[in-house]
This record gives sequence, structure tokens and C-alpha cells, in this order.
Amino acid sequence: MRLKNITVLFLTLIMLFTSGCWDMVEIEKRAFITSIVIDIIEKNEENEGENEDNPFCEEKPKRIMVTFGIINPSKLQEGGEGGIIRQSVEAANLPDAMEELGGRISRLPFYGHTRLLILSEKLVRDKDLFMEVVDEFQRKPIINLQMKIVVFKGKTDEIKEVDPKLENLQTAYITGILDNSKVLSNTISMSLHQLITELRNNDGATAIPLLESKIGKESEFTIDKLALIKDYKLLRILDSKYIKTYKLLNGEFVNGRKLITYKGIVVPFYIFTAKKRTWLENDEEGLKFRVKILLEGDIEQFKFEKLLFDPKVIADVEKSVDEFVIKELDAATKYFQRDIESDYLGFKEYTNKYHYKVFKKYEGNWDEAFKNAEIVYEVEAKIRRIGTSRE
Repeated sequence: MRLKNITVLFLTLIMLFTSGCWDMVEIEKRAFITSIVIDIIEKNEENEGENEDNPFCEEKPKRIMVTFGIINPSKLQEGGEGGIIRQSVEAANLPDAMEELGGRISRLPFYGHTRLLILSEKLVRDKDLFMEVVDEFQRKPIINLQMKIVVFKGKTDEIKEVDPKLENLQTAYITGILDNSKVLSNTISMSLHQLITELRNNDGATAIPLLESKIGKESEFTIDKLALIKDYKLLRILDSKYIKTYKLLNGEFVNGRKLITYKGIVVPFYIFTAKKRTWLENDEEGLKFRVKILLEGDIEQFKFEKLLFDPKVIADVEKSVDEFVIKELDAATKYFQRDIESDYLGFKEYTNKYHYKVFKKYEGNWDEAFKNAEIVYEVEAKIRRIGTSRE
């Protein structure tokens, strides 16, 4: 009995001294940051060298403009502009901007639920600033690393001019378009964690979705291009017609539609399975790769009164799919070899993973090896469903 009383007393004392978290903040005291937009501040020639000898760094010219999208709980259900408060601050770097924000609002900023990060095109063209921003994000444990990231082409002031379609908030509008990449072939989605990982593993090279705005009577956002990053800065904008090849060869193609021409008919072939295998066939006088791609999908539309259930017709359509996809792969690969002059198609990763000795042989000048590499494609398409047919 005495032991039982001592145990109860001990547990009671523990509960008294561990009744709460020392740094707990009540939810009504938090300011939930839903989006972050980072842009560069143009240098002013008049004060570019101003205050260089000033020991107070805070008084030196600012380098970035950071706009935080903050949820306004009282107006959120109403939708529109009232649901989000935008607070812009000029700062020397991202930590400075976060501290500046805390001094301008009455609640404590919380970044654990941030869903979207938008970097301006000017920012990703500046290697030093881009690396500083990425470095800060990877060091902050309070940051949501699963937030989506895009590069915005144009002036970031234009973002607020676009009315969200089918959504109350712009953040939900943009992230919804990115989420559609799971079933569409003309765009990709990227998280902050994925960006940091790819930059670290690929020596500063990756591809980030490009966000564009169309301002007018029907304002809207589009995400159908890629910002190619090399050596931690923007190299080039990749046109949408090359994205299918990029996704296929990088294993990111999940679902999507491919249009082909068959005997004067434009046939939509919806792909629901895409598998890729790569072989390194030669590395003596240069690299030679063979890539085989297996596609499975449905014929969504043909021509009324044309019979499609005949196995010979289906085989003929499959052959057309093979030929069209091979032509597209060849054209896109030549574009990356001759115009981009850099490997964004996954061959470097494959060689490093499965042929390390060969990779070490060409590692010092991989881009040149990729430019001169011979890449042969084989495509095998299978039509699994054709819809309702008549006899």
C-alpha cells in the first residue's frame, strides 16, 4: 500500500512539471503562411555602393522582395482577395525577411502548412541569391518541405491580378494545376524537398515547373513549360512539346495523352502505363545507349463507322503509335544534345548507378559525352481498350 501511494505521488509530480510545452503557441496566436513569393530588387545606380563602410548591415541596400500570403481566418470562407493577406517585405536574405515579417503582424508566423513557393525568373538567373535561398530553406526545420515550387516568368506583381478558377485562393488554384500532372503529360510537379535533393545530387542541375500568367479579360495561370537549371542558375526555358520526352525518360510519366495520325485520322492514344529500360551497349569510342519503352493505353476516339475491333487494324494503329513516339523521342533528344547541350534525360543518373566505371571515365566531361552519344529508341505500344464497337 505504501509503495502504491509513493507511485501515485511520483506520477502526480511528473504531471505537474510536464504539463505543457515551453515553446507552445496557441493556434489563435499563429499566422498561417500559405505561400511565399521571392523576387530580386533591382539595383539602383545612385545607391548601389551606398553604406559599404557602415557597420550596421541592416541599413545596407536590400536584395530581395519577399511576399507572404497569410490566411485571414475571418474572411477565408468568403473567398476572393479577403481570404489572403499579402505582406511584402524588403530584406537582405530570407531569414531577415522572416524576422521583418514578425515585426509587422500581430501573430507569430507559422510555416509548417505553407503550400507554395514561387521564385521569380530573375532570382533563378542569379546563382548566388538562388543558392542562398535554397540553403536557407533546407536548414529551417520549421519549413514545410512538401510545399510545391514553381518559377514565375514575368513581374511577380502580375500574380495577384489573376482570378483563381474554381478555387477561393490562388495557392489552391496553382497547386491544383500541379497536382494534375498525375494524369496529364504536359506538366510536372515538384516539391521543395525534391528540388533540394536534385540540386544536391546533380551538381546544381534540375528542371522546375514554369508558371506563367495571362492578364486580360480572361486572366489565368498556365504551367506547361520547364525552367532548366544548370550550375544553380537558369539555363533555358524548355518548351511544352519536349515535356513528354522529359517525363518518359526520367520515369515521371504516369498518365497522359499522345496524338498520332493514322490514315488521315488524328487518333488520341491515352497512355496509362509507361515503362522504360535502358542499356549501355558501347563505351569505347563514345557512349551508345539503347532505350526500350513499353506503352499501354486506350484508343479514345476513332472515326464513326470505321471498324476498330479487327486485330489487323489494331496492330496497324499500334505500329503508327510506335513510329510517332520514336520520331518524337529522336527529335527531343537531338534538341537536348545540340541546343541545350546538357543531359536532362536521365542518362547520367543511369550510368552512374549501373555502370560506375564507365561513368568515372566520362564524369569530368559528361555534357560533351552526352552531346556525342548515340541513343537508339525502341517503342512497343499496346492498345488494351477501344471502347464500344459494333459488328
